[in-house]
Amino acid sequence: MAQPIEQVLGEVSGLTVVYGATTALGGVDLQIRAGEFVAIMGRSGSGKSTLLHCLAGLQTPTSGEVFLVGQALTGLGRTALAKHRRAATALVFQSYNLVPFLSVVDNVALPGAISGHGWNRTAALAALGDVGLTDLARSKPALLSGGEQQRAAIARALAGDQPLILADEPTGALDTANGHAVLDLLRAVPAAGSRAVAMVTHDPMAASYADRVVILRDGLVVGEVIGGGTAEIAAVLAQPGSAA
Repeated sequence: MAQPIEQVLGEVSGLTVVYGATTALGGVDLQIRAGEFVAIMGRSGSGKSTLLHCLAGLQTPTSGEVFLVGQALTGLGRTALAKHRRAATALVFQSYNLVPFLSVVDNVALPGAISGHGWNRTAALAALGDVGLTDLARSKPALLSGGEQQRAAIARALAGDQPLILADEPTGALDTANGHAVLDLLRAVPAAGSRAVAMVTHDPMAASYADRVVILRDGLVVGEVIGGGTAEIAAVLAQPGSAA
C-alpha cells in the first residue's frame, strides 16, 4: 500500500526580499511538512531570520509566494492575514516574550484570549504539564530561570494547537543543559505527525536534533543535511559555498 503524502504546512516558492541595494533572500524554495523538524542555519546576514519571518507572515516578501497550511498569503488583507497566521503558526523566540505581570499559566493561555477563544487555562495547564512546569503555573515569570521561561514559551506554543511552530534561536540564551531540554521538547512536537517545527539556529549541536538542516548563505540555499549528526553538519558547513 502506498504511504500517505505528508501535508505541507509551510512553503516558500521563489522567495525574494530586497532592502534597497541589499538582497536578503535571492529566490528561496522550501517546504516544511507535517511530522518534520527543520533547522535553518547560516551566519548573520545569511537571510535565515528573514526567511522565518516570511514563513510566519510577519514580513512581506519582495516577490515569490508564501503558503501556510495550503493558503497563499499573497493578496490577503491585513485582518485575514492576521487571523490565518494566528491559526497556522506559533512562535518561540530567544527572548521568551512572557508578560511579567501575568502568571505563567495566564501567559500560556494569553494567545487564545487575544484571538477571541477565551482564557483556556485547562489547555494551558496541560501544556505546562508537558514541559514539566505544573508546579510553577501560578508563579510570575521573574521567579523562573531562563530555561524554565523558555519551556513556558514552548508550552504557550503547544497549547494553541497551531500546526507549524517557528522558533528563532530558542536555545541562544540558555546553558547547555537547558538547551538540550528545550530541544528535546521541540523534537517531540512533530512525533505525532500532525505538526512541524522550523527552527533558526547557528549551533550545529542544536541543528543535529532536526530531521533536515537547510543551510543559507547570502540569501540562497547552499546546502542541506538530512538526518545528520553534529560532525556531519559541521563538515557540510565547512565546505566551500557554505556558511555557519
